[in-house]
Amino acid sequence: MLSTARATARQASTEAKVEIEQRVIGSQLRGDSGAVETALDTFRESHSAFHPPHNLIQPAIFDAFRDGTAISPNAIALRLADKDFDGFDIRGYLVDVLSSAPAAVNLQAEAAEWRNAVRLHFRERAAAQFEQDRRNGDPKAIETLEAELARIEAFQRSPSIAGDLAIIQSGAFVEGFVPPDYLLDGILQRGFIYSFTGQTGSGKTAISLRIMAHAALGKPLAGRDVQQCRVLMLAGENHTDVQMRWILLAERMGFVPSDMPVDFVPRVFSIESFLPSIARQAKQGGGYGLVIVDTSAAYFQGDDENSNVDHGAHARMLRKLTEIEGRPCALVNAHPVKGARDENLLPRGGGAFLAEVDGNVTCARKDGAVEVHWQGKFRGPEFEPMAFACETARSDFLKDSRGRCVPSVYARPLSESEQATLASQSNADMAKLLCIMLDNPGLAISALAEGAGWVGAGGPHKSKVARLLGKLKEQGLAAKQLGTWTLTPAGEKAAKARQE
Repeated sequence: MLSTARATARQASTEAKVEIEQRVIGSQLRGDSGAVETALDTFRESHSAFHPPHNLIQPAIFDAFRDGTAISPNAIALRLADKDFDGFDIRGYLVDVLSSAPAAVNLQAEAAEWRNAVRLHFRERAAAQFEQDRRNGDPKAIETLEAELARIEAFQRSPSIAGDLAIIQSGAFVEGFVPPDYLLDGILQRGFIYSFTGQTGSGKTAISLRIMAHAALGKPLAGRDVQQCRVLMLAGENHTDVQMRWILLAERMGFVPSDMPVDFVPRVFSIESFLPSIARQAKQGGGYGLVIVDTSAAYFQGDDENSNVDHGAHARMLRKLTEIEGRPCALVNAHPVKGARDENLLPRGGGAFLAEVDGNVTCARKDGAVEVHWQGKFRGPEFEPMAFACETARSDFLKDSRGRCVPSVYARPLSESEQATLASQSNADMAKLLCIMLDNPGLAISALAEGAGWVGAGGPHKSKVARLLGKLKEQGLAAKQLGTWTLTPAGEKAAKARQE
């Protein structure tokens, strides 16, 4: 059992080491001279401990850099033409490494992680050798172990980040620029991770599904181009609800679910544990351009829901989804901090979570619509808010066990004229509510809804009245005292002006 555990540990450390080396080499194959120079400074001679064939590829890259020649899969493959890879397609491998490399790689951090993996591998190998020698009765077992541990300590003291700082000339600096690769033009970039934060019921899931559908179809959304790609959704919070919404959206948009390049995982699981499986299946299918996580809370595996530190680690783990085949954009549906209002829609985890994502896109109800914008942080140019209507509808494809049509919700982008109409209607509704409150002070929310005629099959639309009262409060026209909503002096004046 002990030897099996050690073999597993060695295998894990080797896999981690290989993945780091692939990211490091991939960043240099982009032709970024700054990345190569940083790799030279960061790894120094320790690159000789790279795993085959990386131990041959990395020196070839360094030689090309010193010679001032091109660095690309073709160029490096030609330099390695005299090496015996026993039928292994080195050029194809280099192309794969380049295509799967993240847009940005912190080589210093990668070097530190790589060294930890190497040290773990050395320790486990030394311990295994000692166990074998001890079982064989070898009197030199202790001496062997001590020699191996001395080698580990020497490696640990070897230079890594220390040395000359890589100062890059202006021309070389701009040559390393990687253009943004937009999934949703001007807003969501591939290789980036965004939180999508909104109150419960604000429309996050419905709008996420709408974005998914447009990405799968390559169809513009609200006047913005959308890059066609495969999509993956981790539907952990309520996959049955997602099924219903997807069926309804398919009918409304006119697509057939079985024809869409969209995949789902309809359960909660450890993303970190199953990331290798996700990555493998992504590669088999040609990669993903968008991964949606519904929701961050459903997949949170920290020890403390209120710990910002745990949420920071959670966000760093979620970022690994952007590193799978296709360098997808990761959109993580998130709940806001407790007690948040629409003007403070930051994801749970506070600054620790926010610091780890590339932007916090927000979802909030406004003037009868749902507005998608951003708060707190956004890497990229400013963009105008997008407006959606989240509408309840029924479909012949959505029935309960007794054959009755059941309602679900889908999101629809709104035109500018529709937004103007909704804003006008919202103002009219607020004016109507002001007048009712003036003539009937002290009414409960349900009575206010009935007085305005806002009643449906399910009873008075209390949620609509509550939203309008919140807006009146923001404008200083209403206030809540001892559990009762009343007009302020400014509200009374506005109501009387409307009645004249």
